[in-house]
Amino acid sequence: MDQSRRTRRATSPRGLKPGTMERVRIYVDTNIGEALTLTSLANAACMSNSQFARMFRVTTGDSPMNFVSRRRIEHARLRLEGGGLPLSQLAAELGFCDHSHFTRMFRQVIGITPSDYLRNLGEAVHGADALIARSASAFLRDTPPT
Repeated sequence: MDQSRRTRRATSPRGLKPGTMERVRIYVDTNIGEALTLTSLANAACMSNSQFARMFRVTTGDSPMNFVSRRRIEHARLRLEGGGLPLSQLAAELGFCDHSHFTRMFRQVIGITPSDYLRNLGEAVHGADALIARSASAFLRDTPPT
């Protein structure tokens, strides 16, 4: 094999196959509260650590561990919208080492703290409730009795 062909193959940007990426995503989502490592993700993809990390970065433009952090925050955002859990318990269930780490990561990804996110959700719900109440009141006022 000549040198140009060898170089072209070595620098060819090939990423993960869609099925492999989906398998990794499912593995992360299923084990979101566990200590996920590069090795566990590479095993889910049936690859060596270095090959997986390289191909993952080509596919997503990000590191596998940043992907895990973003998935954890996405799960947190959805769980916050569902309500009901204290932030410290949510942080522990999603695999964050403590509440402050969860808050730092949430702010880094979403742009505000989890507490501010909850406060904004509450304001949005109350605003929507008020809008619905005003609309219903106007409808009832403008509709003649039958």
